[in-house]
Amino acid sequence: MQDNKRKIASKKDIIENEDCESKVSKLIKQIRQADSYDDIGPELYSELCYKKDCPNCPYSEWVATWLLKCIDTTFAKYPYKADIMRASFALLPRYDLANTTVQERLDRYLHESNYLSKYPSKSKRPLDDIESDPNSQKELDDIKNKLIKMDNNCLQELIKYIEELPNARSHIEDLSDYGTLVSLSDGRKGYKPKLKGLRYPKKKRNHTEKPNDDMKDKIENVLNPWRKKLPIMLCFIAIIVAVIIIAFLIWRWHDKRSLETRDTGAETIEEMPKYEPQNRIVNMDELDEYDVEEIYDDLIDYIIRSPLYGDMVAQGLSDLDEIFTDQNPWLTEFIEKTDTAMQLPQTLHPRGMEYWLEYRKGESNNLFTTEEYFRYAAHTCALLDKFTIVGIREWECSAIWEIPMSFASSSDRAQKHIKKITQPALIMEFISKKTGKVRFVIGFSLLGGHMMIYDPEIVQ
Repeated sequence: MQDNKRKIASKKDIIENEDCESKVSKLIKQIRQADSYDDIGPELYSELCYKKDCPNCPYSEWVATWLLKCIDTTFAKYPYKADIMRASFALLPRYDLANTTVQERLDRYLHESNYLSKYPSKSKRPLDDIESDPNSQKELDDIKNKLIKMDNNCLQELIKYIEELPNARSHIEDLSDYGTLVSLSDGRKGYKPKLKGLRYPKKKRNHTEKPNDDMKDKIENVLNPWRKKLPIMLCFIAIIVAVIIIAFLIWRWHDKRSLETRDTGAETIEEMPKYEPQNRIVNMDELDEYDVEEIYDDLIDYIIRSPLYGDMVAQGLSDLDEIFTDQNPWLTEFIEKTDTAMQLPQTLHPRGMEYWLEYRKGESNNLFTTEEYFRYAAHTCALLDKFTIVGIREWECSAIWEIPMSFASSSDRAQKHIKKITQPALIMEFISKKTGKVRFVIGFSLLGGHMMIYDPEIVQ
């Protein structure tokens, strides 16, 4: 009888706790189960801003960007917790809110993060080893249950922060640091969140690296006979050798990675790869739709590896408006150096695009872009990254920067033509921070790779 009374009492406590939960708390939890962040946007805004005491929210889409702001502020000193919350709310690149559960997103986070380094399992083994061991199911369940418990605790901290906001309305309106203001199809404004990767991603295991215990044993075996005679000298020598080796490995790694990025894949300038967007830029995902992120990544890669294409983008950005050259003096410097190289006589080398290419002794027979070009190309990509991707559209352009489909000589260069054509292109817009309006619109043709210029009003 007494046990039954306890059960009845515990159920009563649960019901009372549910009744005491605020409407804001319930809405925040509903977001993680929703198909879209903004399904409950109007209701959440009304609750946060004291219902009828404020006008409607100025944005159609804002919840995801605002949640990102709340998470980063709440867990500013606890990046592991911030990672867990961003995974839980699908606020990480390539995480899907609509088609996954909270548990599935946390499982993915567990595999992609360095979580077990911070909170190791009982056996202190990597997650892959635990999952592959059929006798370790209980240990795996303990890890997942611990993560779920931490996720629930973090969620309560986040909700508490949100409920205690002194001015929720101004907090929602100030989202520029966490998202990009865009014009939506319905004519209203909205924020697209600036998603970043995990702060503590999973460290890749180096297969050439030996276990620490084995390494220590080997060092002990080598040094033991000498420690009695020359302990100080040997330790000093070991430190110097270690520093030299580490410095050398870092230099070789950086140099090799830089060379791999700068490899054009051609042995002569005439053999530079033909720009074929349908193979290079156009990538399709499993749903037969354009994978815009992959298209943009390939575009950046082509700028880094091809002076012909990097020069076209630099000229196109410089020609848009003086604001780009005034704030980026290197852009003018880059174009002027190419101009000078183009004006050299045919008998002088390097001339034209050859100026930005070189052969590397001891490497492959391929041409590489120079370190100087690599720096200019990297700046160009960073400048291009200030634009916001709109998507793939077939709009009529007002001008076009055309490039040769292949290198015929080092004198080849992109030229601007004032003509109106319509082609499918990767469209990008530049939004003014002061006015929040679209100021420039550019695109990159999927048929020829050309840079296309559009009237800004086309996106309104």
